[in-house]
Amino acid sequence: MRLYPGPRKLLGVLPASRYAIVTSATRPLAEVRLRAPGSRSGKSCDGARRATREAESRPLFDGAKILGVLPVECVVIEDAPSGVRAGKAAGARVVALRTTAGDAELEEAGAD
Repeated sequence: MRLYPGPRKLLGVLPASRYAIVTSATRPLAEVRLRAPGSRSGKSCDGARRATREAESRPLFDGAKILGVLPVECVVIEDAPSGVRAGKAAGARVVALRTTAGDAELEEAGAD
């Protein structure tokens, strides 16, 4: 796992009440990944709410729900085409990161 400096900086300035960690992984796998060496952004993830696939079949909707907002009010930051499609299907704006796929693939998936 590699934690890029941009997300680390972003999570460091956002109040935990304004974001959720949303994943299609199981809760145990998500927790292991968040505890992996180099994956933490200090205390910024400690208070973050989490939505995993056990919570609901559509974690993005659950993530919005736990934040008390509608999915259309969310910005999803995603690096996989499947995640981009899920964010768009939920009605959110999606910022794509070029870490696992190229521009063409992410744009084709619907990234904003």
